[in-house]
Amino acid sequence: MKSSSKPKDSSSSSRSGNLCNARATSGNVLRWLVMTLLVVVAGALAPQTLRAQSAPRVQQSARVDTTGVHLDELIRTALSQNLTLLTAVAEARSVRSRVRGVRSPFDPIVGISTASNERNYGAQLSGVLPTGALYRGSLGWQNMPGQLQQNTLLASVDQPLLRGLGFGSLRNSIRATDEAAAAADFRLARVRVEVVASVQRSYAQLIESHQTEAVAARSLSRALDLESAYTELRRLDRITEIDLITAQLGATSRRATFLSARQRREAAQDQLVVVAYGARASLRFASEAVVLMPQDSVSPPDVGLALEVAIEQALSAREDVEAARRDLAQARLLERVAGNALLPSLDLSATLSRTQLNSTSSLAGTTLRETTKPLSASIGFTLSRSIVNVASRADRERAQALTELVSVALADAENQVRVEVRAAYRDIDVGREIVQLAAASSALARREYAGERERLDLGLTDIFRVLQFEEQVSKLEQSEATVRSSLAAAYIRLQAALGSGKRELRR
Repeated sequence: MKSSSKPKDSSSSSRSGNLCNARATSGNVLRWLVMTLLVVVAGALAPQTLRAQSAPRVQQSARVDTTGVHLDELIRTALSQNLTLLTAVAEARSVRSRVRGVRSPFDPIVGISTASNERNYGAQLSGVLPTGALYRGSLGWQNMPGQLQQNTLLASVDQPLLRGLGFGSLRNSIRATDEAAAAADFRLARVRVEVVASVQRSYAQLIESHQTEAVAARSLSRALDLESAYTELRRLDRITEIDLITAQLGATSRRATFLSARQRREAAQDQLVVVAYGARASLRFASEAVVLMPQDSVSPPDVGLALEVAIEQALSAREDVEAARRDLAQARLLERVAGNALLPSLDLSATLSRTQLNSTSSLAGTTLRETTKPLSASIGFTLSRSIVNVASRADRERAQALTELVSVALADAENQVRVEVRAAYRDIDVGREIVQLAAASSALARREYAGERERLDLGLTDIFRVLQFEEQVSKLEQSEATVRSSLAAAYIRLQAALGSGKRELRR
């Protein structure tokens, strides 16, 4: 029994010594790899093409092709180029143009008429007063045969007293349009807040993708380290072929993981460019050789408010809630206009006229006769009422239904604000603890891998078990990057939910 155990101990010592020698010969290469990966994490350089050689290693181009991007700059660009925001700006401009349109009846209309063959000349002025009154005025000159001249002045006003009264109908229509324009402006302000939040989310996703790529690069480096050492041991015939194949499979799978992480980082980079540069995205798309490296991190907003206080603040500050309130005010005004159409039609008409005749005779020299008719004025009333008025009743019912729908929409918007603020608070409270747990787990996993690697050098374990521990390290580090990104997204949602649109950055 003792004689059989000695060769085994000798073999284990020889294998351990060979592993240590292999690691010593590749020490300079490994240090260079570690330094390169640290540069990747710090944001100075981006990982480039990976190639497998006789001794596979991560190779990186010496060309510096990394472009640093700042969150503030991207937000400023998005506020002028984002396509969603440009669409909202055009829609708000369209609504505001209708405000000017409903005031067009107040614009006076001036007309001039002439008929040269009949020697008639005239001028007219007409328009609408804010009370809904229609006014008309005309002044005419006519040269008739026999050296007669006739001057006529006519002025009239038609004022509705019940249905269609300006302050009860026309003015309410204008006020309703003003409320619609105000609602459009508030929605535009809300779109700006959402665009800022979308840029922040895309920026946080790019940070996460860089962290995930760095984790995959470190995992690949560890696998390449094992593959290099086991290739040398196999060359010296110190290990079996199955051990080398296991090391090669570990490096191959991690190389595929690294390439997938790089693809996700490039996709996140393109998404950020689209959100931030919008109309100019085609000119800003980075080539495959250029890496956008975030230079900022989204830090927690300094809220310092209890949940209920934060909800009340959000309800008073949220632009979309205020837009819903303006929609309700508009609906109520339109309901008044529709109810006004059910009243009887009582119109007041007032007319003022004056005519002057001038005649010229040449029998006993030139004589001018002037005859002026007395100023005449008249006032009249017209009362009319529809017996059934089905159309107006239907209009009022539709207006009442619209008011109810808008009231429900306002209540829904307020509930949505409550849900968003509560969810953000909940995600932040839980997310902070999850981040701490994930950081502790990844740290323990790295220590566990380091210990298992030492056991491999001593011949106390096998490479398959070491690769399992290494895979666990990679998964936990990726999980830590994911939960940190989720916490950053919760902060972004809270800022957007509060409606403040503030951006807290840490350089």
